[in-house]
Amino acid sequence: MNKYLVSILLFLSITLGAQHFEGFESGHFYDLNWQHSGNENWLITSDPYQGNFSARAGYILDNQYSKLAISLEVVEESDINFFWKIDSEAQTDFLAFYLDGNLQANISGNTDWEEHSQTISVGEHTFSWVYQKDDENSVGSDTGWLDDISFPQTITFDNDIAIKDFYGPNAINAGNAAVFKIALRNYGANPQTEYTLFLYREDNTLLDQFTINEPLASEENREHHLVWILPSDEPVIITEVFAEVQVQQDDDPTNNISNNWSLNILEPDMLKIRIGYGNHQTQWYPFNFFFSNNISETIYFSQEIVITGLIHAISYYSNFISNVYSAPIKVWMGNTSQTSLANGWIGANSLTAVFDDDLAFPAGNHEIVIPLDEPFQYNGNNLVIMNNRAWDTNTYSQDDLFYETINDLTHPDRTLGINANYNIYPTNPPQGYLFSRYPNISLYIEADNLGTIEGNVVSNSGDEIPEVYFYITENYRYTYSSGSGNYRFGNLLADDYTVTASKKGFYSETQTAVVVENETTVLDFSLQPYEAVSISGNVVTSDDPSSGLSNAFVSLSGIRDHETATDDEGNFLFNEVWENQTYLLEIAHYNYETYLDTVEVAESDIDLGTIELQESAYPPENLQAVQNWDGTLVDLFWEAPSNAIRTFEYFSVYRFYDVNWNNPNTWNLIGEIADTTFCDSLWITLPSTIYQYAVITNYSNGIQSDAVLSNVVEKTTETVNHNIPERSSYLLSNYPNPFNPSTTISFS
Repeated sequence: MNKYLVSILLFLSITLGAQHFEGFESGHFYDLNWQHSGNENWLITSDPYQGNFSARAGYILDNQYSKLAISLEVVEESDINFFWKIDSEAQTDFLAFYLDGNLQANISGNTDWEEHSQTISVGEHTFSWVYQKDDENSVGSDTGWLDDISFPQTITFDNDIAIKDFYGPNAINAGNAAVFKIALRNYGANPQTEYTLFLYREDNTLLDQFTINEPLASEENREHHLVWILPSDEPVIITEVFAEVQVQQDDDPTNNISNNWSLNILEPDMLKIRIGYGNHQTQWYPFNFFFSNNISETIYFSQEIVITGLIHAISYYSNFISNVYSAPIKVWMGNTSQTSLANGWIGANSLTAVFDDDLAFPAGNHEIVIPLDEPFQYNGNNLVIMNNRAWDTNTYSQDDLFYETINDLTHPDRTLGINANYNIYPTNPPQGYLFSRYPNISLYIEADNLGTIEGNVVSNSGDEIPEVYFYITENYRYTYSSGSGNYRFGNLLADDYTVTASKKGFYSETQTAVVVENETTVLDFSLQPYEAVSISGNVVTSDDPSSGLSNAFVSLSGIRDHETATDDEGNFLFNEVWENQTYLLEIAHYNYETYLDTVEVAESDIDLGTIELQESAYPPENLQAVQNWDGTLVDLFWEAPSNAIRTFEYFSVYRFYDVNWNNPNTWNLIGEIADTTFCDSLWITLPSTIYQYAVITNYSNGIQSDAVLSNVVEKTTETVNHNIPERSSYLLSNYPNPFNPSTTISFS
């Protein structure tokens, strides 16, 4: 379906009502205005009724509950249908469905997927699914699942912008900048042209804010970055932060505030040592959540760590599709002279326990910081780290992965891993699998005489710029500017660094900074914005090139996307197109072939002139070739194009050796007819081999469709048996052809 038609259908669904469907196939809860409450949020899991994903209740304890809810205005009495299942303690732990707070149905015990359906009356309703436990015992997976929800006919609000996700680092050193990502969605029917974001501490202290003036279309998702620049004397505590979005008019303000995000503030003066920058991903280590239990162990070498000192935290780099809200994790560390694990594990009883607690692993790309219970003294030898996903009945997707560095030929057999769905013991693990690769890691090591780079970024007109991306080439560190245009890199070794500032819509700028021990180097940036030009054109059709084509969908895709529709004369105009960029131009209209072209935008306005769309030349359908019983002729049957708008003239029929199916120059034209049947009466005169047929539709103005191919037909010299067997079968053609996105296979 082309974008033009999609736009029309989307408009109708918003203004006239829509029957929303939620199968959780996006891998997140953004697509509808879901609300989580209770002791734990629901999560996406790869245990579906159909498709790839479903929703699963959060991991809760006795006397707790996990609730997923959505409020919709039903405009026509109609049904809600959904599939659910449960694995729990029978008759005591339930997955329940509520309508407006009233219990409608529940399931308990161990069930496979089953459907629930009921009629919903007109009006505003709240649909809720709640998994709730009693005061004791756990059985099975101890949770419930939900999938494939078909809601009744509903409407949306005119204005409704919502925060759908909010997260950031789980630990940060005082004196550094903590970057938080906020995901928004416009659920309203109207676009929003201006909105303001806020970042608060749990005591409502304002940490950051800025206003966005870029339009957010209906049903559009967008991500932004809020920044808290921590002072170096910030207390070492665990605190919480949250975000808020404000728009001038919002019909549903209940979804404008995010969840709280827990942030562990670490001591200042921590040098972050990164080991490994590989983009390969693995589920084997450091933790494997597809199994109930796993252990991994890796040696990191003194020449990779460089300095000695107290290690206060370590971090790994994840890319999860699941939201693992709380998982029991254990970590041990030790100094070692070993360079290989080929002879087996260094057991936990020979190491120092440094972490034993629950830890969150959110969906998406994250640096998972593990603050150690007590700092570990690294003495300059090699460092061994053992990680244990402690026994847990909750398992997750095999696509919950960590980034690793592979092909380490210098240090073979440096990693061991073992997974199990039974208890394995870190003091004496079973034989594991050896790897000459390792998980990417960062070590937060206490160090003296560190320095800082900080500064401000403005446009050439002097306006402060938020969300500018800053990147240090030498150590791969990055951050963003705050709403006031400020940024900071703390805890840098004294050295020369190359810092690049970039943001969409501006030319990047790179500078060099000299970091001096115990000093702050100020490095300010002034970014030059792209200049903007206009792009115009006129759209006509091949059947009537003298008149413009109205309501054609026109888009420019590139560093910035633009969309419009042609007016009554077929004209279109894009303003504010950034210069010195390459864009893809797409023009689409129902029953015309989509036009695609590349547009190189320089520093002046562009008139693309007249662009002609070709009427779609539809081929015949369902071509079948059937040889008669005595092998003297072949009958061809097909169907005329069902959706052609061009003026039909005739069909061209071709015969050829089947090996030449992709070489039309070798095909023999054997007929030109207006009918949808043809008899190849010359079949009896042909040599014995394998043949195939093709039919092409001919339209006015010399326009031809693509060819549709028949099944293959074999001609032999054998005597044909005229006795019809009791039962016979043969496979006919697949059509339109093997290269189309859908194919029909016929048999008789």
